[in-house]
Amino acid sequence: MTKVPLIWALHDHRPGNNSQVDGVASYLIHPVTTKTLRYTLFSRIYNEFLPLNFLGIHHHDLLPPWPDIVISAGRRQARIAAAIKRKSGGKTFVCHMMRPELGYDHFDMVVLPTHDRAPDHPSIVRTIGAPHRITKQNLVEAFDAFSPYFALLPYPKTAVFVGGDSRHYQFTETMMRQMIHDLCTMQDQEGGSLIVLTSRRTPPALITLWQKELKGRPHSFYVWGQKGQANPFIGALACCERMIVTQDSVSMLTEALGSGKPVAYYPVPLQRFYPSNHIPFSALFDALIERGSLVPFGPTLTWKTVPLENPAKGVAEEMMRRFYVHRKSKASTKASHRA
Repeated sequence: MTKVPLIWALHDHRPGNNSQVDGVASYLIHPVTTKTLRYTLFSRIYNEFLPLNFLGIHHHDLLPPWPDIVISAGRRQARIAAAIKRKSGGKTFVCHMMRPELGYDHFDMVVLPTHDRAPDHPSIVRTIGAPHRITKQNLVEAFDAFSPYFALLPYPKTAVFVGGDSRHYQFTETMMRQMIHDLCTMQDQEGGSLIVLTSRRTPPALITLWQKELKGRPHSFYVWGQKGQANPFIGALACCERMIVTQDSVSMLTEALGSGKPVAYYPVPLQRFYPSNHIPFSALFDALIERGSLVPFGPTLTWKTVPLENPAKGVAEEMMRRFYVHRKSKASTKASHRA
């Protein structure tokens, strides 16, 4: 009988990382144990300058028996996943999403979107967009849970997902005022309501600006981390007829595309000193626009787009295929040593 693999899914404070990990885990038939990491200041140091151990995380439950598979995402998780592999003597198979900022030889599989630059390496698997947690089943469940919450808002309902400052993009007051003006103009022309959700990176001053400018309009407004209210992100995906996402987040964009609804992106200015000849994620946006899955926001917006399949399903299948090859190889090596 084939032994059921022990699988760990790493989590941290970044929702985008957790969504990618959970997305892949959701397509597995085996049980998955979630291990949540809490970082210390050491984790801010680049991976290449830190040892392959658990330095940089608070008290944890990363203990033997070491897992057969670790699923991770993001720079900080990458080093911890590689450390688990080292502690297991190479037994653990590591599937990592996003660039690890660490040597690719430390990983058995690295999942990168087509737009990410990376050296040629046998561990790399390319996807259009990022894996995510959005499935038909949790969209149905979210619709049942949140449709009463949005029931009184007029159609068409437009979900607006607002990101925030990053190393690439800068959310200025001028840009945000223009975005609010454009969306209010669209609402005046087409009717309906705006369901606006901020992220953990949205500057507080811009949240206040949104709240002020939307007064008197049919809308719902959710501040990320708001106490006393469940995050309606998946509920908005399930209940709205269309989506608008700011340009700064690939995770937020691909989750919106996972809804199967029409999606448009709103442009965001680059950081002041970021080179204007290299627009982050431009290859991804171009690929999505070319296949008809995404449109740029504009005055003559077309809301008919081609749905994008969740890459998580293919990633999960490829991960298990590679894992069984890896386990067979390890078993053969162990047997030859015994002989």
